[in-house]
Amino acid sequence: MASRQNEMMPQHIHIPKPFHSEATGKLFETCIHCRRHLLDLNLHYVIEKVVRYYDEMKTTDTIFEYAVCLQCYQELRKSLSSESIERLGAYLQKHIDLEMRRHEFIEKEDMDITHWIGRCIIKDKPIQACREYQIMCECVGDRMLFTLMPYMICDDAIEEMSDLLSEKTQGFFDDFRKRFLGPPPEVSELLKTSRVLFL
Repeated sequence: MASRQNEMMPQHIHIPKPFHSEATGKLFETCIHCRRHLLDLNLHYVIEKVVRYYDEMKTTDTIFEYAVCLQCYQELRKSLSSESIERLGAYLQKHIDLEMRRHEFIEKEDMDITHWIGRCIIKDKPIQACREYQIMCECVGDRMLFTLMPYMICDDAIEEMSDLLSEKTQGFFDDFRKRFLGPPPEVSELLKTSRVLFL
């Protein structure tokens, strides 16, 4: 029984640099919503970052980033309209089998983060070709878990998924950004086209 449980346990590594906070250079420490301390309490949580590439400067910038505990993540996701959830679910089901993807990586014992987030899970677009992309992972304490995450979603896929959102859900995401991400004026225009997506 124990060996069977071990086979089912998610693989994990120390949280890699792409999922450290760009603002502090360190691990995320608190849930953006409930403010509970993520590292001391060993809470399961999700990290999301949206990164934009500037071709003229050949550099990237993190447009927004946050960590949210799984409990808050699930609560916040309830604010999405049922219409949006159904549409996003159908879109993902049409384009990607995340369980199969994870199984293939684990079978190969591939825990190289660049392989997991190097190409869009929807479009197979390489990260280097994206003008903007979203990366997500699930963590507990200071460890990143290889569950259905981590993954990267490219600009083209984000745009398609944004078009599937109902007016109610778009309003919720706009409020979420204003309340919790608090952009400085110089990036507020960028955030208008950058989407939070509770997948």
